[in-house]
Amino acid sequence: MDHEDSRAERRRNQEELWRDTNIDARQQLNTNEARQIYRKRYLHAIDLYDAVYALVILSRETDSYISLLSGQSYELILKVSEYLGFSQQNQSQSWINSILFPSCIHPCTQTSKFRVFVRKRPLLSYEAENCEYCVVKARKDRKTIICHEGKLSKTSRQLQMKHVQYRFDNVLEEDIDNNRVCEATVKPLLQHVRNTASATLLFYGQTGTGKTYTLIAALKYLAKHITEKVSVSFYELHGRSKCYDLLQNRIEIKLLNDATGKVQAVGAKQIELKTPSENSLMQILNSGIQLRSSCSTERNPVSSRSHAICRFHFSRHALTLVDLAGSERNYDTRNMNAQDHRESAEINKSLLALKSCFQAYHSLSRGKSFMSKKIEKPLFQRWNQNDATTKTKHIANITTPVRLDFRASILTRSLCECFLDKSHMTYIVAAVSPSAADINHTLDSLRHVGLM
Repeated sequence: MDHEDSRAERRRNQEELWRDTNIDARQQLNTNEARQIYRKRYLHAIDLYDAVYALVILSRETDSYISLLSGQSYELILKVSEYLGFSQQNQSQSWINSILFPSCIHPCTQTSKFRVFVRKRPLLSYEAENCEYCVVKARKDRKTIICHEGKLSKTSRQLQMKHVQYRFDNVLEEDIDNNRVCEATVKPLLQHVRNTASATLLFYGQTGTGKTYTLIAALKYLAKHITEKVSVSFYELHGRSKCYDLLQNRIEIKLLNDATGKVQAVGAKQIELKTPSENSLMQILNSGIQLRSSCSTERNPVSSRSHAICRFHFSRHALTLVDLAGSERNYDTRNMNAQDHRESAEINKSLLALKSCFQAYHSLSRGKSFMSKKIEKPLFQRWNQNDATTKTKHIANITTPVRLDFRASILTRSLCECFLDKSHMTYIVAAVSPSAADINHTLDSLRHVGLM
């Protein structure tokens, strides 16, 4: 009894000592907390990666390039293994080959009707105030985006580094101004519409990455360079089936198929300008931009909650600019109400439907009419020795036909011409954030546009 009393007294004394201390007694951290705690190590790992990256690139200009490709430069390979934490030499060799010969997700050819551009924005002032830091690097000369991802270990107490590299048709760095962005994206499409066929420019990415900012820059560029007769329509897709005209004070309109199968915005106002000027055109477009649906989220105080479609009708063809609503995750929408969450879910569904259409189109273009996927199915239930039910599951491979499901969303119905018309040109501008807090969103955006 005396032993138990003394142990209880020691426990009370220890608790008195701990009461005034500032100690986090949790055994786990969330990812953002770990990225802040291990900030110095995170940045140090990025610096080491950049040093090894530069060393490998420099080897192309020297005699060690041949020995590097053949795997005979053991000293350099060992340094790569030491810096990047590879356990085997062949992992280092594979990483070196990925730098020297990066795989091109979207080869930039003159015959390709889909091209992907990635624009990285700079760190914003509020992000710098919150001690956020850049973990995404754009290399315009090699058309690559490198993401340094810090992932929590299984114990949730350590941060493990993973370096991911993507290559696209073009990469727009944070110091490139809007005029140069429009010269690379809008100008070729405008020439294509004037000479060949219709075209579409999509702005895709997480909310707060600069999609609408780039859209406004593209509209200003078009207002400055369009001199011929043109008609303008501007409307937004909201929710599952709603469509509102932004040039008629948001009155509801309908999307219907015409006799040729094309989707038309019935009831949408078309403002015709025989001799357009920059001021008159921008006045019309600004009035529509101000009527767009938006709300405040964790990452953007004026996040667009609808897909905006602005269409310029020329004499024979049309140029369409689409500002897609930004995707959100649950932890980025904690301040939303139930209605906002439903709208966010509908946005994510429409973006998923668009990605599925791109996947199906590329599968069909490669001659694949069927695709297989694995699903987990319950097989049966049985009684074990302890008289408790045990569910047995097995992995089943299901083969399904590949088809372009435009009716899955009102967005894909509006953009079906991008897939059906062989002469239709489509550019996708993916806007990404460089912040460590947004690295998961950035990786998701790059993976998704890699399928487009």
